Amino acid sequence: MKKKVNTVFLLLICSQIIVAQTVNLNTDWQFRQAGTEKWFPATAPGQVHTDLLENQLIDDPFIYANYKKVQWIGFKDWEYRTEFDIDKNILEKEKIELVFPGLDTYADVYLNDFMILTADNMFRNWRVDAKNYLKKGKNTLRITFKSVYKVDLPKYMDAPFELKAWQNNDQSDIFLSLYARKAGYHYGWDWSARFLSCGVWKMPFVDAWNKLKIVGVHIFTEKIQKNDAFLRAIFEVESTENQNNTNFKIENKNN
Repeated sequence: MKKKVNTVFLLLICSQIIVAQTVNLNTDWQFRQAGTEKWFPATAPGQVHTDLLENQLIDDPFIYANYKKVQWIGFKDWEYRTEFDIDKNILEKEKIELVFPGLDTYADVYLNDFMILTADNMFRNWRVDAKNYLKKGKNTLRITFKSVYKVDLPKYMDAPFELKAWQNNDQSDIFLSLYARKAGYHYGWDWSARFLSCGVWKMPFVDAWNKLKIVGVHIFTEKIQKNDAFLRAIFEVESTENQNNTNFKIENKNN
């Protein structure tokens, strides 16, 4: 008969209770082509091609040869914005960060009209200390996505030698896919047309906490016996102050 074992890992470090709060920024997004006036509803996570299609501003690029009609999108800059509320409980936290798990790709981020981040990598997680820029009540987040052509074409033209992409990895004579940390299939493949898109492709959020937080956990097996297993847990912790004791209780709350 197999014995069911429930294992619970607790991190207890002193008598204080650490409460982390997150605010997901997944509603009320809008977008527009940079330099134009009218804003349209947008979706986050998402990207500009699907937002244009949802607002009936382009034809379905996967029907007939419509993909040729939407190549202009990659040559333009695009802007996204949203508004979100921050309450007193969050503003009182010692550490308040704006977290961007996915920005595609070249982006300038403004919080309440203050530039807080310049991003250049679609695949990385960006964290910004936002405590000094947030205010109680309504806050505005705006992101300007620069055209990949505008940013990377000069790199190609000024290179001392010509880089070559793999066959079918870039449907162009100018292989810009080698100059950006961006999804390769956006540049075209043998199964897809070339759609150089941009957008908020993973949901951003506000992360607020006091004292410390766990940023990573690694659990591995030390020893296995007939009826027992011995595991070790290693926690990576970020703290706002020196910690010389081991007595905190960690909780987490999601809004």
